[in-house]
Amino acid sequence: MFKSILLPLLLCMALLAASTVEAGRKKSKGDDDIIDLNAVTCGEFVEELQQKDNVENVTFMIMWIYGYLGGLSEATRIDMNEFGKLTEKLGEYCAKNPKTNLLKAAKKSSPY
Repeated sequence: MFKSILLPLLLCMALLAASTVEAGRKKSKGDDDIIDLNAVTCGEFVEELQQKDNVENVTFMIMWIYGYLGGLSEATRIDMNEFGKLTEKLGEYCAKNPKTNLLKAAKKSSPY
């Protein structure tokens, strides 16, 4: 079951997070390899979703957000179903609320 969920989940994550990479880099000061997720809006996130390059960074960002939310709630498990739901909910929420900060949107979309 894990393998059957992993590929679609990674593809979904890649589509959802592509925008955040460039948006966060534009707003961070100094090193170009630093992405400040707190500086990214939902609108920037959704805009980047349309650019399907940089899949690796997008995947890492969604994984980071999932871990961040898990840390806030002191969760110690990875639920692949909830991970997929977070990805979907975050994309939907951001599409409807483009001016919202990405991390605030993630908290509202949190499975925890």
